[in-house]
Amino acid sequence: MPDWVAVLVDGDNVSADYAACIRAYAGAARVVRVYGNAAHNTRWHTVEGYRFIHAGTGKNASDMLLGIDAMELALREGFERIVIASSDGDFTHLATRLRELGVTVIGMGEEKAPESFRAACCQFQRMGAPASSQTPKTVPVARPAACRSEATRRPS
Repeated sequence: MPDWVAVLVDGDNVSADYAACIRAYAGAARVVRVYGNAAHNTRWHTVEGYRFIHAGTGKNASDMLLGIDAMELALREGFERIVIASSDGDFTHLATRLRELGVTVIGMGEEKAPESFRAACCQFQRMGAPASSQTPKTVPVARPAACRSEATRRPS
């Protein structure tokens, strides 16, 4: 039986050019969402296989909604692995909290992603220039005690 995997993309921070790279790494996911301001009319609106969620126009609105959804998926729905695609250090606390709940957190971002976010994830996948490569580069993060991959949780 496949893992319960969710892919949550900070569409205000990650280019739609990375869509194929993110999906290729994440594999089969039950939930695939992109959060952003629909008024910006990014290419995320047209990327097949991603559900674009308009988060509003306020400061950090996308970050807040992504964080709320991540916690709901972990606590209420029993997701085992959550992929957070962003180069934004604001997701450091979210990744840490999800790990405390026993969720395997995979971060994906560009070189500019801060070390705090990388270290908070069980594993971080660096995305290179979208035009040159669709293959993420693995940056190992040693978190064996805090991250699980074998255990399973299912909602009651």
